[in-house]
Amino acid sequence: MDKVDYSELLRHFEGQRTIRQQEFKKEMEGLEETISGLRKMLANQQPLLPLRPRVITNPQYAGMSVRWAILNLLAEDSDGPMPTSMIAEALTVGGVTSSSQNFTSNVSAVISVMTNTRHELESTASGHRLTEGGKRAWEAIKHTHQYINRVSPSASALPS
Repeated sequence: MDKVDYSELLRHFEGQRTIRQQEFKKEMEGLEETISGLRKMLANQQPLLPLRPRVITNPQYAGMSVRWAILNLLAEDSDGPMPTSMIAEALTVGGVTSSSQNFTSNVSAVISVMTNTRHELESTASGHRLTEGGKRAWEAIKHTHQYINRVSPSASALPS
C-alpha cells in the first residue's frame, strides 16, 4: 500500500492557490481599468437627450387625449416609426399635459392598448407606426366636430 505524502499534497494545493490568486488579481485589475475607463467616458459624454426646459412652441396636441395625439403625430407629423420615448417627448413639446411622474410610462400604456386591443399601431424594430386601422381611425377623428372645434382658433369666437 502506498503512503500519502501529505506535505507534498499541501505544497501542491498551496501552489495552486497562489497561481489562482495571481490570475484573479490580474482579472480584477482588468475589470478596474475597464470600469475606470467607462466612468471617464461617461463623465465627458453629453446626454442622449439634451437637458432643456420644455417650451411648448406649437401646442398642436394641447387638449387632446394621448390616443388622439399619438394618432395625429404618427399620421400627420412623423416621417416613419417612432420609439415610445420620442412619441412622449413630441407630445409633451406639442402641448399634452399630464400630472404623471412618468409620462413616458403613460404613453407606453396607451400604445399597448392601441397595438394589442384597437390594432391601430404596430411595433417595428425602429418604433411604432400606424396600421391601416389606425389611419382610418385618424381620418374619422380629424373630421369630428370635437376635433375641429378643438383645433380651430376661431372656433371659440363663433357664436353658439
